[in-house]
Amino acid sequence: MLLFIQQIPGPVFLLIYLVVAIVAIYFGAKASDKTGTQILPDINALRPYETAYLRGGYVVLIQTIIYSLWKQELLKQTEDGSNKYVAVKNATSSDPMERLILDIAKEPLGYTAFLGREVKSKIAELFQKSLQKLEGMQLIYSDFEIQRRKSIRNKVLLFLVALGGIKIYMGLSNDKPVLFLVFMVIIAVLVTFKFISVNLAGATKLGKQYLKSLEDKYNWARNSESYQEQPGYSMLDMALMTGAIYGMSSMMDAPFHQEMNSTTGTETSDFSSSCSGSSCSGSSCSGSSCSGSGCGGCGGGD
Repeated sequence: MLLFIQQIPGPVFLLIYLVVAIVAIYFGAKASDKTGTQILPDINALRPYETAYLRGGYVVLIQTIIYSLWKQELLKQTEDGSNKYVAVKNATSSDPMERLILDIAKEPLGYTAFLGREVKSKIAELFQKSLQKLEGMQLIYSDFEIQRRKSIRNKVLLFLVALGGIKIYMGLSNDKPVLFLVFMVIIAVLVTFKFISVNLAGATKLGKQYLKSLEDKYNWARNSESYQEQPGYSMLDMALMTGAIYGMSSMMDAPFHQEMNSTTGTETSDFSSSCSGSSCSGSSCSGSSCSGSGCGGCGGGD
């Protein structure tokens, strides 16, 4: 096998490596997430906070909670022009995550203070039942699926690095240029990390399809001047759901819109992968008040 690899001319090996890398990454990515072939769950199964987490992890979830509290007039902007926010006196909520944010906001805080690691950790503890629900619906990766995905990614990486590494070693041993091959191996590694990612809060293929279905369903609400109450959803639910689905473009009425927009992104925290009917029933968001051979050759061959 090693002799065969050594006999392959450098330019030919470059082409072979490119094809092999594309095939390995493609099938590795396909094998790591098979949820896209399953039947889409009930489109009405998620509450706003669960939808927010599915779209962007804990950052978007916390943003949606803050937006909900502001819409309920339980959280307000301070009047001193300092861009800080404070809970309204004696404000409370039946939702545990909302109560947590209100407790944190007893003293005026800047918007980014709500997105600290300690706050995310506490929110994660309160969100466990909803997390299990999302995992059960296969909209996000369970711990088992994450480990399986890591295993597949590592095998692809090992194969590509080993194949390229052998040829690079042979090239160096025979004073052949290997720069192009080194570059290709690096690119292959980066592409593997891109397409077989293990983003702990990322949506599965099925989760992304589910979000797309939600976008289609609530498109009318996004472009509507006023929300119409739907069966099982209050007007606040509708505002939160459109905010959870479409993000900052649906929360432009909030005074902290610009700050929210600058911090929005897919969550990459180390917490594993809106409001759940099981963990937050009766809350404001569940109905009670409410996304060659020259210097750059590839080494080895004759």
